[in-house]
Amino acid sequence: MLSDSLEERLEALAYWRQRRARLPWYRRSARREAERMVAAWEPRVRSALVLDPRAPLPVRLNAAGLVLRTHAGRAVQRVRRAALMTVAAVSAAFLASVALIHLIA
Repeated sequence: MLSDSLEERLEALAYWRQRRARLPWYRRSARREAERMVAAWEPRVRSALVLDPRAPLPVRLNAAGLVLRTHAGRAVQRVRRAALMTVAAVSAAFLASVALIHLIA
């Protein structure tokens, strides 16, 4: 039926999520690899949730929670990035207006 079980897929997804979280910010290529692997394993876990009837209920609940946490983490990242870009844009506009006022005066 499946080449690997829900448990194996769940372990792989958890590994790559933990690896991504443990890597320091300056290991950008390793973090990108971990992010790609999380994105690759997430659909596999979701499909196994649907297709593997042998998986016990606690494993299914754990898998569903892990997938939901991954999505929530991405949403938080997007909000943080948008807030940072907004602050940067407002700061740049403010500094430009201050510089313009000093040039005119």
